[in-house]
Amino acid sequence: MNREELFHAIGKADGRQLMKSEQRCPSEEHPGKRNRRPAFPRWTGIALTVLVLAAALGTAGFFLLRRSQDDLPSLSGAGENHGQSDSAVSTQGSASSDNLPVYLRMEQPDVAEWVTNPAQSIQWKGYTLTAEKQLHDSTTGSGVLIYSLENTDGIPKYETNDQGEVWFPDGDLVDISHFHKNYIVKEQTTKTKLTVACFYRQMEMNEPLEQLHDPNLELTLSEYAACSLKEMEKMAQKLTTDAEFDQWAQTLICPETISISLDKLGNLGTVKAENGAIVLSPISLFIDAANMDSLITPTGINVQSLALRFQDGTQYVVKNGDSVNCAYEVLEPRLDSQNPYRVIPPEQDPEGIGYKEYNWVPQMAVTYLLDFMVDIEKAEAVIINGTEFALS
Repeated sequence: MNREELFHAIGKADGRQLMKSEQRCPSEEHPGKRNRRPAFPRWTGIALTVLVLAAALGTAGFFLLRRSQDDLPSLSGAGENHGQSDSAVSTQGSASSDNLPVYLRMEQPDVAEWVTNPAQSIQWKGYTLTAEKQLHDSTTGSGVLIYSLENTDGIPKYETNDQGEVWFPDGDLVDISHFHKNYIVKEQTTKTKLTVACFYRQMEMNEPLEQLHDPNLELTLSEYAACSLKEMEKMAQKLTTDAEFDQWAQTLICPETISISLDKLGNLGTVKAENGAIVLSPISLFIDAANMDSLITPTGINVQSLALRFQDGTQYVVKNGDSVNCAYEVLEPRLDSQNPYRVIPPEQDPEGIGYKEYNWVPQMAVTYLLDFMVDIEKAEAVIINGTEFALS
């Protein structure tokens, strides 16, 4: 499903009625740094639909978490501000072959048979966006996509945190259709090229909006590739009529999209526990606690500690309290099957417009995208909140 279809599915046809959106930030250390979209009263076209999508993801419990640097090496090393104002981006130090990040393991022969090459690229406004390599597990709907963004005039200023997560403070230049988190691949990044390891979780919706299941992973260049945030703010003040504004907004829509069919990709093999409620693949761990009373609280699934135990007795600690030692933790969105929407009347809207939003219920499932590939044949158990669940 594309963004326009999602926009219509929510039932809003007037560009003035903006869906409320929780702005996402890449980590607690950098609040409010990502996807700062201007809330223009007449905003239509792609900016409006992206706001709607951000609202759907944000309200769903879109968790962006920190990792403990003491337990596992980071994906790329520390960094703060990058882009045209920086000197050449340094490369990462060497890592042991047994502890390579997923994106580097994709280069090795034993993993190569699972790696696909989307071989898709689009060009717009001086940028070239290329989907280069992909590792996907269809059982858990999770994967890693390596993509690059190039511009001969230089890449605009971006920022990273200590774990290597990367974002553009004035608005992401690339829109991606599913839950995702981006990490810089410093070994393949220069002043004119940014290479990213995108960890994603395929967006799934339960009834009654099962049509929101999206079999494709889509990437496109955002409105910020065409126009900076400051320029947008100036134009919003300059244009006086809806017709002028709508005409200008159309120039911010990239005409091309990279579309990768996820349904055609295979699985990486899995081991399971609790009759399939727990699923471990080489790159992800899925837990559905709907029938696991010990993990359920009134607010949904409760995972305080999580580890994988292997045959040799070693453990991979995925989570310990607030410390999350994986690339991405995604709580699954669940809608109230009886009342999927909640209508906010104009009198309860500070802007006096009124809007409609999803009516979410407590999440019962979570997916962890792992930093490092796991040998599932050597994994014996998953330990959740101190309780072992044997894998087979």
